[in-house]
Amino acid sequence: MAKETYEFEGLDDDLSRPPLAALRALHVAGVIFSPRAWQDVPVETRRTLAQLGAQDSFDEAWHRSGAQGIFPPKHVRMTSPIADPTASEVPEVLDRPLGSERRLPLSFWQTIRPLDRRVLVMLATNRRLFNRALGEISVIHRLPLMALTANDVAVTVGHCEVHLPQAAADALVGHAVLDGQAYLLARTAGIRAARSAALLLGLHGETPTGVVEIGSHITGLAKHTQVVWQAHVSTVEGAFFPAASL
Repeated sequence: MAKETYEFEGLDDDLSRPPLAALRALHVAGVIFSPRAWQDVPVETRRTLAQLGAQDSFDEAWHRSGAQGIFPPKHVRMTSPIADPTASEVPEVLDRPLGSERRLPLSFWQTIRPLDRRVLVMLATNRRLFNRALGEISVIHRLPLMALTANDVAVTVGHCEVHLPQAAADALVGHAVLDGQAYLLARTAGIRAARSAALLLGLHGETPTGVVEIGSHITGLAKHTQVVWQAHVSTVEGAFFPAASL
């Protein structure tokens, strides 16, 4: 059976966020839905959509008529079907994340699945996710690793610095506060906040959050400890999401 989700998507078993495969199935059918609509869809239906989107081909006419009945009418709109990228040539849009001097080989492009090709095009404006997707797709198909190096991936992230007195930093790192789980819990809280930031802040309320990456770095100074938090949040369709990152 075709692989329906990617590791970099970070999805749970219930597919609480729409997988890229499901988006492909719906977009090819010309169906655009709101974030609220996905939450109302039964888990089995979510999985079925992901399975459909992972197939190399499907009956678009049947799928278009069937997809219309999945979501309540008020949470969905029909648009022109979004066709898959052709396998005959590598799209120029991939020059942006790869660079004009590093073209994706046509043999690579023609070997990977239609879903893989669509995902790479979707993520072309998000170099961080594009890099992760390209690396994972290379592994799936046992092709030469095509992921970019760290120096190639210059991305925008949400950035926050917290300066603490040494005693406070020692307490957080040790077991005096929350049994030593302070940073783990802070990261978990950050991920949850990013997932709902758009709604909480009243920004882009109809833009569902996708992949969330949050990391921290602790630097000891003479009298203070510096804690740097960085976040890179994407929309469910792979675009960088500044509001949620901050």
